[in-house]
Amino acid sequence: MSSNESDPFEYPGCDDLEPQQPALPDYTLEHALVEHDHHPDEYAVTPIDTEPGVLTTWLTIDVADACDLTGWR
Repeated sequence: MSSNESDPFEYPGCDDLEPQQPALPDYTLEHALVEHDHHPDEYAVTPIDTEPGVLTTWLTIDVADACDLTGWR
């Protein structure tokens, strides 16, 4: 391509990029110990300050895999 020819590629501008995702809410989490007879005990972690009627996802982890973050830092 010579210097007087235009570039055929259409470069994306800022308006062509995906919009930024809104900031996620900053939830406070709590955990509860779930004891099992036939498999390892688990911690269930869930947000506690959600609005009524808002569906949330609970996360469970084996107690043996959990650590105290204040001691870990």
